[in-house]
Amino acid sequence: MALVEVIGHLIREIAVSADLNMDEQQSKKQLNGLYDLLLERTLDLSSYVRTKVLSTLAKLCDLPVKFPKQRLAITRVAVDCLEDKAAGVRKAAVILIVKLVVTHPYGLMHGGFVGQREWEKRYEDVVKELQKVEKEVAKVVERVD
Repeated sequence: MALVEVIGHLIREIAVSADLNMDEQQSKKQLNGLYDLLLERTLDLSSYVRTKVLSTLAKLCDLPVKFPKQRLAITRVAVDCLEDKAAGVRKAAVILIVKLVVTHPYGLMHGGFVGQREWEKRYEDVVKELQKVEKEVAKVVERVD
């Protein structure tokens, strides 16, 4: 459990001070290796270690640097941990998923905060397109019959 915590602190230090003393390729390589080590520990036999890994990953979500590839892998691991036998692991997985959603970098990917009206508008546009396609498919099916 202590090693998991140390790996989390190493990731935090490298991510915060990556631009100061190392080249970008080396720091990316180190970060990927450390994240891989953490994600491997989610398969540990001890439920305490699995819980500690998930809580460490939740703490790493607060970093100013967002790691999209690692966030995707972390999300997959968290969803898998929802089926764990230990209740503590499932609880930590839910907390991690909530933290991933709350700290998602919407501003970088979608141009700002996610507004309900914007998503409803997008949803309505997609529904209209889907209805058009369904009408065309229905016409083709009628012709075949």
